[in-house]
Amino acid sequence: MSEQINQFIHDSLPPSDVIKGEEYWRSHQAAAQAVKVLFAGEQADPLVDYVLDSEAEKSGLRADLEHHTALSQTDPLTGAVNRRGFTLAYDKLHWATQPENKRSSEKDPIPTYLFSVDIDNFKSVNDALGHDGGDKVLIAVVECLMKNTREGTDVIGRLGGDELAALLPYVSKERALEIADKVRLQILETTATGLSIGITEVDYKLSLAENVDRADQALYAAKESRNTVVMYEPTSRVA
Repeated sequence: MSEQINQFIHDSLPPSDVIKGEEYWRSHQAAAQAVKVLFAGEQADPLVDYVLDSEAEKSGLRADLEHHTALSQTDPLTGAVNRRGFTLAYDKLHWATQPENKRSSEKDPIPTYLFSVDIDNFKSVNDALGHDGGDKVLIAVVECLMKNTREGTDVIGRLGGDELAALLPYVSKERALEIADKVRLQILETTATGLSIGITEVDYKLSLAENVDRADQALYAAKESRNTVVMYEPTSRVA
């Protein structure tokens, strides 16, 4: 059990490139204390040898742990979730589709659409505007995606570099296409930069990587003409 808790503490902390040195150690202590409370006194760290009795202290430590967990799953530049956070969001949606976890009123799997978003000619954007300018475009795209989706329901992710993605559960195909095209047009108007967007309906029988591959297949087709949106169709898979 102790090994599982210590792994949980490790997973709850932001990566070392986000916080370093003494601040990282204080974060580790806060996470260890909170986990000790949450796991009914289980020893979480050899340097933490007490259990907090105050409900206010317990509540505060739980809030600290939630804060540090959120940091570990957030891209510091754009505020989108990082690859780790995106994977966890997918896993939660996948869990909700399992027969034993579905509400009695739910007969079909949760309809979810996955976007793979690419900034057209992003290297040229960086060359023309510098990396700071490129970062501003990335931030603008993420903010536009967030503005046009539902906070607390939809998930916007930066999976690495200029690789952006979105998970939209409980939407129709038509609505997913409408949102993607609206984002594309708004970014073109505000930044004079084109977006290519590939979309796929998520198949929960597949892994996240396999669903991303489908969205990427549609993205490659969109990039052939640039600044457009393409829906993945299994019969028209790009070679």
